[in-house]
Amino acid sequence: MGLGVFALCTLLLPVLWGDVAANFPEYSYAAYAVFSAMFVAAVPFFVGLYSAWRLLALIDKGMPFTKESAKTVKTIMYAAASISVIYIVNMPFFYVWGDTKDAPGLIVIGLVLVGAPMVIAVFASLLHRLISEASHLKSENELTV
Repeated sequence: MGLGVFALCTLLLPVLWGDVAANFPEYSYAAYAVFSAMFVAAVPFFVGLYSAWRLLALIDKGMPFTKESAKTVKTIMYAAASISVIYIVNMPFFYVWGDTKDAPGLIVIGLVLVGAPMVIAVFASLLHRLISEASHLKSENELTV
């Protein structure tokens, strides 16, 4: 997944950036805003991806219910929520771009880009709470003789 996003940011988006300026000069600002949001959203994506890698390493070491794994899941939650917020702020530009091209599919794509990270953030929040409670119960059981 990381290679796909990296390829998108380095290969496809720069080509589209130049193509939009040539074909749609009057509404290119909306496309530039959308492409800029995609570049900006790549940063929390890679933070979340690295945190997921760390979480898998903790699970592999046999430490799934620790405070460190809860902190890692919380980082994933914040990364996913920040991606969703970036695209929520950018939704008016999806609307302008889709309205000029008479393509409501662009607005649906924008909604998917908002919704998918929000679902991940909600599930990460639930997982964070579950891991935190399990960690607390585990520490109480270790103190019981």
